[in-house]
This record gives sequence, structure tokens and C-alpha cells, in this order.
Amino acid sequence: GIAQRARVAGRYASPVPVAETVLAGWALAGSGLKVPSGPLAIAPVAAGDAIEIAKAGESWTVSGTARHVPWARHADHIVVVGDGAVAAVPRGDCRIEEGANMAGEPNDLVTFDKVRVDAGAAGPAGEGIGPDSLWVMGALSRAVLMSGGLERAFEHTVRYTSERVQFGRALSKFQAVQEETAIMPGGAAAADVAADAAVAAAEAGDPTYQVAAAKTRVGQAANRVAGSSHQLHGAMGFTHEYPLQHNTRRLWV
Repeated sequence: GIAQRARVAGRYASPVPVAETVLAGWALAGSGLKVPSGPLAIAPVAAGDAIEIAKAGESWTVSGTARHVPWARHADHIVVVGDGAVAAVPRGDCRIEEGANMAGEPNDLVTFDKVRVDAGAAGPAGEGIGPDSLWVMGALSRAVLMSGGLERAFEHTVRYTSERVQFGRALSKFQAVQEETAIMPGGAAAADVAADAAVAAAEAGDPTYQVAAAKTRVGQAANRVAGSSHQLHGAMGFTHEYPLQHNTRRLWV
């Protein structure tokens, strides 16, 4: 399903707004609004940001500023989730200041200056759709993406330590390396299980507790796996041409 595709996207560090488009579609469809084609971004995503969506005759207006919006500059529409309303705002109607996160992905500042949106693209939020539920579902999407990235980072490490020879033998033959590569898959497997449990909870009802647990567990595993992967790779892991850093930088983000 969608969760499996998101995990694959995280596994291969796909530089596309998979999670954002899914979340935006969830907010629109859950509110009875048409989901436009093309890539979508969603806002607000930063703690403390709030966007006002107000009824204005037969249309709606969107006002406010959203920080750190992933992929905003490349999205056809930016879907805004406010208190009691949802709107799909065409990218060209917003002011976007480009930024980037540590992984080099777009992370933009988006300003909505009383943008007018037709009734067909905005309306009252559906049941269970709001800033709080967006925060939970966003954390779930990140947990799933990260679980895929963890698996891939571990695979890179196993292959590298098997191929790299030091002092006449492969790195994987050293006891310290064996101990670390034995611990890493346990964390990655626990992250997978926690993410799967959160996805199942989301399909059944309110997943807040399970998502919090999954995001915490995946974050713990990310710190251990990413750190150990780079320690075992040495300088090689940080080079732009080598794929490990594409996974680990996204895990740290």
C-alpha cells in the first residue's frame, strides 16, 4: 500500500515529495475536496505556525506564513490545513523564499497574503482533519520513510565492511566491527515493527500513541545506525559520490 511505497522511497532516498503529496491528498479527500494532479506540498509543518483560512462570500482567503515547508517551490499546489478548514493554494499565488535542509532538499518559507481560493478548492475540514492530526500523520510518514532509510544504510555498511581490506583482512573480520554490525540490524528491525504498528493504528482509528512510540523508536535507531555506519565507513561515507550520505543525512533531518 501507500506505507510500503513510502518505505521504498525512504530506502532509496528518493528526492521527491512522496509523503507530502500523500498527506495533502489525505487532508483534501478527507474534507470532501478534489485532489489536484501533480506534486503537492502541505503546510503548516513547523511548531507554532498557524495559517488562517476564512470564508469570504463564495470563496475563501488564506493568510499567514509557514516555515520549513518541504518541496514548496516544486509543488503544483500547497495544501493548507487550518483550524476548521482546508485549502489547496496554487503555488503561483504564494510568495516563496527558498531554503534547504541538511539533506539538500527544498525547505521553503511560504507566505500567503490573503490569497483568494475558489470554493471548489477550499472548504470546511473533514472529521479528524486539523493541525493536530496533520502533526501526527506527518510524524507517521517520517517514521515510515526513516525505516526504509535505516535498512539501506545498514546494507551499505555490510557491503563496505565485507569489501574493504585492512591489515590483510576484510573489516568484517574484526571483532569490534562484527559487534557493531550485529547491533545495527536489531535497531533497524525494531524501527520497522514500530512503524508498521503505527500504520496499523492509523488505519484503525486514532494512532497518536503508536505514532509517538514509533517516531521515538525510529529516531533512536537512526542515531545509532547512522553514527555507526559513518564510523565504519570512515571518510568514504561522507563523499558526495558514495550513496550512504544520501540516507544518513535524511535520517538526521
